Amino acid sequence: MAAVRAVTHDRGARRLLNPATPQAAGGRPHRRLAGAGRVERARWRPARLLPCLGLLGAAAAQAQVEPDYFARTPPYPVYTPPDVTQYNLKVGNLSAQLRGDVQFEVNDNINLDQYNPQGDFSIGPFVGVGFIWPYAKDHVLQLDLGIGYRWYLQHPELDFVSIAPNSHLDYTVSLGNVRVTAHDRFSIEVDPMSLGVLGGAAGQVASFRRFVNAAGFITEWQASRKLSLFSGYDYGLDRSLNANFRELDNYTHTAYGGLNYALSAFLTAGVMGSYTATRYFEHIQNDGDSYSFGPTFTWKLSKVLTATAAAGYTASVYSRTGIVLDDSSYHGPTYQLTLEHTLSPRTSQSLQVGQSVGLGFEDNYTKTTDIQYGISTRLTKAITLNAIIAYEDLVGSGLFSDHAHRYLLYLGSGYQFTKYWSAGVSYSFGLRESQLPGWGYTQNRLTVDLMRRF
Repeated sequence: MAAVRAVTHDRGARRLLNPATPQAAGGRPHRRLAGAGRVERARWRPARLLPCLGLLGAAAAQAQVEPDYFARTPPYPVYTPPDVTQYNLKVGNLSAQLRGDVQFEVNDNINLDQYNPQGDFSIGPFVGVGFIWPYAKDHVLQLDLGIGYRWYLQHPELDFVSIAPNSHLDYTVSLGNVRVTAHDRFSIEVDPMSLGVLGGAAGQVASFRRFVNAAGFITEWQASRKLSLFSGYDYGLDRSLNANFRELDNYTHTAYGGLNYALSAFLTAGVMGSYTATRYFEHIQNDGDSYSFGPTFTWKLSKVLTATAAAGYTASVYSRTGIVLDDSSYHGPTYQLTLEHTLSPRTSQSLQVGQSVGLGFEDNYTKTTDIQYGISTRLTKAITLNAIIAYEDLVGSGLFSDHAHRYLLYLGSGYQFTKYWSAGVSYSFGLRESQLPGWGYTQNRLTVDLMRRF
């Protein structure tokens, strides 16, 4: 069945809307999250977390490397909701898991400054907890939470408590062929590179701290063996945790719906429509309303090759409710194409291209065209290697807005010492080229992790 992901204004909501699979937006006694990639996803964090001003129905294959997981090392250990088999602590019907992590990171440009980059060394202990509780027939409660703290050696004013992306609470009720899930996704975003529109000239980017929450429900109906329908609603909240970037504080209302139909054992087609209303708390950015509608496809070309595609017509219209002098609106296509290829039982690769309309900064929106390639291999039973390379073309909507290019590279390796102990080392590189002085940067990160699962 095709997994359809709607890109919305809200960063948290964006990870929610994968309504074509029962395990997607919530209520899953399984591990899937919104089409999240399985190519050692825990080794990098969400990077393209743009609060989108256009809505894109995006098909996501089971092993897809999501654009939300661009190549970079995290500013704190990433919490990935574990596989069901990792819930190894049993109390009656309740299955739980607990793990600890400490990360050491060297970053040569924490402020993303083009002319005066500042480096630092940081240490971050981290705890991940979670449980699945099927406390009654067709009723499942699930919680996964990652929380940690980060100390900076040279910049103690940047020390912070973090709630990791993918932290969530879900409650699912199944009524025959209908599944209803109430869900809440929450995190504290701390990486300024999560917004491709930001550069050092934006000011105070090193103290970028945002609370992102998305709560709502999704209803899924398996009408027949081949036909499934879905609909849902999400309320998103995106607020700054300090005085910086408050002009981006907003809340969103998103409604969506669609269907998927299995044309054959190898091809599934669907349609999806979405509407999002974005309202800013500060009257600086302009409020917007976005609509999108289009088809989605999943095509299993062979036993080792799968293609997923989505295209839509998106209209994002803005009202002059703020002081941003931009009367632009977007009317045009948004799309995403992903190819997943299993080279061998140990190695897989992924290629993805797409175009979306995302958060504007001092203008209404940014149109992003991207391409990403990722490969993962398991050299031995204990050693894994991962690599991702990505490119983004970012075009602002205003008359004097930025036109930037970003290049991202990630290399990582993990080693499993024992059943419960593992370690990892990773390197990431980011380069932003801008036509505006001060908005470009280069950044290098090197991290070492030590993890313990209980």
